[in-house]
Amino acid sequence: MRLAAAIEAVSQCSEDCRMRMFGENWVLMWATRNRIAHGYAFVDLSIIESTVAEDLPLFEARLQREIEGDAPN
Repeated sequence: MRLAAAIEAVSQCSEDCRMRMFGENWVLMWATRNRIAHGYAFVDLSIIESTVAEDLPLFEARLQREIEGDAPN
């Protein structure tokens, strides 16, 4: 649920901010959050594990750059 909460927190940013950080991937991120939060049927744990292992470091890095004001324009 913390992954869903992190995505939910980012949803509070402006659309421009989300697009700057994540581009078109934001739609996929929000869909992932919805699947986790609403438990549509079943969530495939292997997909969540893969997301955390492979995608979370980039997610965190982009947030950190945005906070530090180093986000690419």
